[in-house]
Amino acid sequence: MTSSTPRHTLAACALAACALAATSTQAAPFSTTYFGQLGPGTNFADMHAGEPFTVSLVFDNGGNSANGQTWEAAHLTCVLWAFNSAQDVVYAQNLSAVPATTVAGTVSSNAGGTLTGMFTEVVAQNVAPGAYAASGFAAGPGVVSWFINGVNAVFFSGANDPRATGNPAGVSVSPADWSAPAPYAGPCPAPTPGPSHATPVPTLGHAALALLTGLLGVAGFISRRKKV
Repeated sequence: MTSSTPRHTLAACALAACALAATSTQAAPFSTTYFGQLGPGTNFADMHAGEPFTVSLVFDNGGNSANGQTWEAAHLTCVLWAFNSAQDVVYAQNLSAVPATTVAGTVSSNAGGTLTGMFTEVVAQNVAPGAYAASGFAAGPGVVSWFINGVNAVFFSGANDPRATGNPAGVSVSPADWSAPAPYAGPCPAPTPGPSHATPVPTLGHAALALLTGLLGVAGFISRRKKV
């Protein structure tokens, strides 16, 4: 007896089920971004006082929604800094591999996905050159320290000079000054300099890959039976 189910139908079902699993069950990192302005005390040769800068924190608590979530220090995976209007000076640190020196507080969102809580402090001090990725600096920034606490200057090289300051001072830790958590699927190394970056293509999670493998295995089994 042979199966009446065409192989192309099974393949289509496999892909559809895989896509459904990828969108509904895959855990996703999320990011929030602060938009600031470089202050008059900025003296990096490559950074321009009065121009904007951004800092983004990426975190992953294993969830797949930004609604009604809490992210703690252990969930931080990456920090991304971009300086100037052209975003042509960039720095990235993989916080899973090289954690921040100090993290206080948590990030939280309400049922609608609005940011309602923010870390009160995220600081990394004396980060060695091999522990981060950077581009756009005329000279390597060497040992780096950075501060998200609403008080300190925001980014330092060496013994706190040169530095980047904020205007107003520091990076605010008020939830109102950070963007709502949004899915993040990009890499942690410093992105290509430029005012915008392509949206990363989502990848399949383990559950979706397992489902696809199983469905294609069924298709192969039916195909072999038809040849008997």
